[in-house]
Amino acid sequence: MNPAIASNLQTKSLIGDQWIDGGGETMAVTSRWSGRHLADIRRCTAEDADRAVAAARAAQREWGATSLVERVELLRRMNQLIVERGEAIAQMETLETGKTINETREELLEYTAPAYQKAAEEVLRHRGLSLPSTQERSTNKRMVLTHRPIGVVAVITPYNFPTDIASIAIAHAIASGNTVVWKPSEYTPLSCAMIAEMFAEVGFPPGVVNLLQGVGDVGEALVSHPRVDGIFFTGSTATGQRITQKAGLKKLLLELGGDGPQLILPDADLDAAVDGSVLGCFYLAGQVCTSTERILVHSSLHDAFVDKLRARIAEVKMGDPTDEATEMGPLCNEATLARIVRHVE
Repeated sequence: MNPAIASNLQTKSLIGDQWIDGGGETMAVTSRWSGRHLADIRRCTAEDADRAVAAARAAQREWGATSLVERVELLRRMNQLIVERGEAIAQMETLETGKTINETREELLEYTAPAYQKAAEEVLRHRGLSLPSTQERSTNKRMVLTHRPIGVVAVITPYNFPTDIASIAIAHAIASGNTVVWKPSEYTPLSCAMIAEMFAEVGFPPGVVNLLQGVGDVGEALVSHPRVDGIFFTGSTATGQRITQKAGLKKLLLELGGDGPQLILPDADLDAAVDGSVLGCFYLAGQVCTSTERILVHSSLHDAFVDKLRARIAEVKMGDPTDEATEMGPLCNEATLARIVRHVE
């Protein structure tokens, strides 16, 4: 690990303008490739979640009243700062997840940083509606549709794209005048904290973005919290179903698991199809919601396709994810490994 990064690791949670140790047990963060210890972090509790929601609630009224121009300026600065520090965050994310350094660089520079720029430009062009009345015999009455912030949004994000998926949610939530309580994956606390540190630096007021480190009980506390108004979640279908059951009337945006087949039709370019299949199957070691889970090949191409696919798979270079030549690193955690073993068996 870069010594400059190692000496400045943020291992606490952010509530309002305070970085605090959670009230729960300690969890160890290790390198997925080498097993080397990176840091110890105190897990947050339901009480910490309550404090974070209170901080977000207290900040939301003023933040929602902040001019659109000011919000947009801060979002643009956030984009610039992530670009400047993208390499350091990519290195940390590679250590935490086992993603290759090429994959994490792509995530930071092509997806994470632009999310703030995109949210800024989109909110500038967000329009309401002015509608004529369809009941009165008059042109003097108009119905006006405008948009208001939801309030406090809980953002619960996964390990496979920890900064990208979180930034899509956070950027658009705060662009619209909401405040956020972010619970990242317990497998990626350090890289996510590196993002969270930037909000104050670029000028976002305290409480607009709060960060809670921990495991599933923290997410559950946010989902069931009476003062959380909306929930963004990316993860498994089973967890999404539990959130739906516990969320009550909260607004939900859930991105859940899929089962995406790749189709190889009779007129396919076999070499391109093989390249697409290898990318779909082995990008991030298959830990992607849009990964290729099944390949359905037309019978006329089956044998030739399988031969080419086998040859191409044999060329995939596995190894140290910090090595730029590596094409596939290790899986992120034991639970994912066990599930893949079951699939293979």
